[in-house]
Amino acid sequence: MALMDNPNVKSVWPTLEIDAGGLQSVTVIETDLHLNALHPEYQVDKVDALLAEVQSYQVANRTVVDRIRIVPIKR
Repeated sequence: MALMDNPNVKSVWPTLEIDAGGLQSVTVIETDLHLNALHPEYQVDKVDALLAEVQSYQVANRTVVDRIRIVPIKR
């Protein structure tokens, strides 16, 4: 399954970050899931599935993606 096929992934885009260590390629993934485990609507099974998928994506794209940031969409 492609990352964008996940129903909880709403958008994916690349960005760059610069710090003292240099330039890093970051992929930003927006999700409609609550990422705070203390939130009453947190769904551990869906978050775990998303994390597994994102980790697979990073491994498959490690030559072009230094880091991935998962952010919840604002409600």
